[in-house]
Amino acid sequence: MSRTLPRLLSLLVAMVLLAACGGGAAEPPAATDPAAMPGCPPTSGALALAGGGHANGPAPALPPDVEGMLAAAVAVPAGQPGPPISLIEIDGRPMAVVSGQVFRSDAGNDDALAADRAQFSADVADAVARTTATTAEVDDLAGLDMAARAVHATGPTGTVVLIDPGLSTVAPLDFRRPGLLAADPADVVAFLHAHHALPDLHGLVVRGYGIGDTAPPQPPLPLAQQAQLRALWSAVLTASGAACVTISSWPHNGAAGSGLPPVGLVPLPSPPVIDLGSGVPTVLADDSAVGFLPGRDVLRDPQGAADLLTPVATWLAGDPARTVTLTGTTARWGDDAGQLDLSLRRARAVASVLVSLGAPADRIHTTGLGSHFPGYRPDNGPAGPLLPEPAAHNRSVILTPSGS
Repeated sequence: MSRTLPRLLSLLVAMVLLAACGGGAAEPPAATDPAAMPGCPPTSGALALAGGGHANGPAPALPPDVEGMLAAAVAVPAGQPGPPISLIEIDGRPMAVVSGQVFRSDAGNDDALAADRAQFSADVADAVARTTATTAEVDDLAGLDMAARAVHATGPTGTVVLIDPGLSTVAPLDFRRPGLLAADPADVVAFLHAHHALPDLHGLVVRGYGIGDTAPPQPPLPLAQQAQLRALWSAVLTASGAACVTISSWPHNGAAGSGLPPVGLVPLPSPPVIDLGSGVPTVLADDSAVGFLPGRDVLRDPQGAADLLTPVATWLAGDPARTVTLTGTTARWGDDAGQLDLSLRRARAVASVLVSLGAPADRIHTTGLGSHFPGYRPDNGPAGPLLPEPAAHNRSVILTPSGS
């Protein structure tokens, strides 16, 4: 006989409501570049799966990698227990739905043992597929904190798996707030750290799946914003003390379930409309196609920027009386000299795109104002770190056309 997972909705082994994820890491955020971290090796120890069906996200399913983790978890001899497996529901108030389940078989032969292993794994997959939200909104930070606590309760090491689009709608990480989706990951990490909102992932391997993959009615994220969201979560997970972080490219597709509690839509920025004949300035915001890698003058989406700027280059080349002025702006971080330098370099990067598209270089003027410009929004919080949303707003290149 094997001990298999009970049906998800008929037995709740543990139910722990989480009002806020206050178990943040006490250490300063890590400086490691998450994008440079190698793939995480397999680990022993407990396994916590955080996910479930909620509005605006695809119905839950196990990625192939996680099926492999389950296969490893049950690969123990007859009579010996496997590592504990927990299932955490992701919604507005995450809870431990299934806690401390372990595989153990008293099978007397290899065929029976294989059957017990297969049944246990199938029950886990079934439980994941049947996990659905019970409260409105999505709080990924709280879900991760709950998953980490489930693993830490059994030992210092283990694996946390997040299967979710990652578009949290609960403060302090509410992506419905304008600009947050385009915020510098370092700003978000510093903000969460200052508010003791980072989950305690110390010593754990954390793997993310389906980050950025949405379901109607949530509009799909453009590729550049998917990459931005994955970079943000990599930074948050790393700063939370994870021993290793991977964000998988596994595509999580499909429709959301029906009859689920509501989740607020995350608004996506509209592409800027450049009216070249009016002489009115157009703000090329950092969440547009003309957005830059954090702290650099390198465009996040070079092709998207070229597509947006092609009409400007054509317009400039069509009449020698036409000019454009490109004015870079930044958040108020660091000294004025650094802000002015970065803002000027970003304006020049946009100018280089226009020239590559055929615009005459002598009709493009560039300047950098740093954080000293008329549309600046205060972005310094009382605790010291930048406020991510206004800081994202303040990072832009302003295009001002002149001529007929």
